[in-house]
Amino acid sequence: MPPKPSFEQAFSNLIDHLRTRPDGGARTQRLLRALRAKIPRDGVVTEAGVELESASHDPGLLGRMHRRRVETITVRHDAPADELLQLAGALAADDGPIPDSDKVQVSFVVDVTPGEMADRSPTPPWPGSPVEDTEIPLVTGFDQDGDRAPRLPPGSADELQDLARAIRESERRGSWTEALHAAQALTHLAGRTSSGGRRQMAIAGRRMLSPTLLRAFINHAVRVPEERPRVLQVLEWVGRDAAEVVIDALTETESIGPKVFLCDLAARLPDCYPLVNALLRSPDWHQVRLGADLLGRRGKPDAVGALVAECDHGDPRVRRAIMVALGSIEAPSTVEPLLRALGDPDVSVRVAAAVSLAGRSTRGVIMTLAQALERERDPTARTAMIEVLGAICSDEAATVLSTVATTRRTLFRRRGYTVGQRLAAVAALAGCQARGAGRALARVANTARGEVREAARRALENHIPEAQRNQAANR
Repeated sequence: MPPKPSFEQAFSNLIDHLRTRPDGGARTQRLLRALRAKIPRDGVVTEAGVELESASHDPGLLGRMHRRRVETITVRHDAPADELLQLAGALAADDGPIPDSDKVQVSFVVDVTPGEMADRSPTPPWPGSPVEDTEIPLVTGFDQDGDRAPRLPPGSADELQDLARAIRESERRGSWTEALHAAQALTHLAGRTSSGGRRQMAIAGRRMLSPTLLRAFINHAVRVPEERPRVLQVLEWVGRDAAEVVIDALTETESIGPKVFLCDLAARLPDCYPLVNALLRSPDWHQVRLGADLLGRRGKPDAVGALVAECDHGDPRVRRAIMVALGSIEAPSTVEPLLRALGDPDVSVRVAAAVSLAGRSTRGVIMTLAQALERERDPTARTAMIEVLGAICSDEAATVLSTVATTRRTLFRRRGYTVGQRLAAVAALAGCQARGAGRALARVANTARGEVREAARRALENHIPEAQRNQAANR
């Protein structure tokens, strides 16, 4: 027996159905009743999660939430069916208003506007210890701890002391823009220093940029997007200490807006990746999922081994993030674990694996996808696999899609496909420019019935094979 669908999956099934049959009907009512039956007595909160941000083309609930910029959905146990249906219909659409009510509450991803809160009080904007009133280490001689301070050429030493005073005073006032500009000037000074004194300059300069100050810079960049390149330059120069600050901030941040920026920031800092590998070994599934997301954003093939090692993780949320990360990496070694995950017991993992295979026409992918599609029983997963076959866009994929479009599901043929799935196959063929796509559409138009046949005929009229397109362009 297949596992019973969760609230998330029941919602995904309803959205998937409404995308192809928005007019409702008996099946809509059945899916709506199934959804209401999955609401726990204390309600349910669904978060989109930044880890699946790159999978906004996922046809399920989380993918549609990302597509429509929805951060959380809170559903009370006594939520009316009509409000749930309205929300599902809004998520199924690509634009238009999204309803919000007391019993079905929706919160959206907040885009931080440039300059917001830029003139607030000098209180450090990140939680933690206040800015310490300490002296900047001396450039020559000994610092306050008795350690020998680096010796620098007199001109550089004077400029370094000026920047040290500017950073200290700006930090004291909470003027993060001025402090950031002084820190950037510090990186430029280090670049101008001769090779003989560059190491000493780096040691002296990095002492000025405490973890508290670096976190203030990061928060400033969240609020003022035009400062982000400057913050990235400073953090790259600081190196490992900055990487630790970014990873710590990521593990403590919940809101999607700042977390998206922090994830992108971590992906740009090479020194973050030893720390990311440590996240993958964490006993906390949240941290493992975060590590997978960061490796996926980096997109380097050398991360495949570490990701594949977690493909059998006990939490499906981690396995789903692993599939999304593997889909972000262009490497032949990602195909085999993605194909294997098409048989995962959790439907969300199967959907993520299918979506991640889009555009990969490696030998064996089509056959494995066709076999997985034939045995799949979840409608959202089936739709995802159909759309991926269209994205692969080969003659072999077109043949499979034509079979889907002409195989009706009846009382005696339960392994067939619903009208919505068959229409999705026709839409996938319509967007495919492979040589065999036109022949596949013609077959559907000649053998299918009803609205599937009409959809195939309309698609066939507008379909221009790639060879004809190229021939016309060369004339």
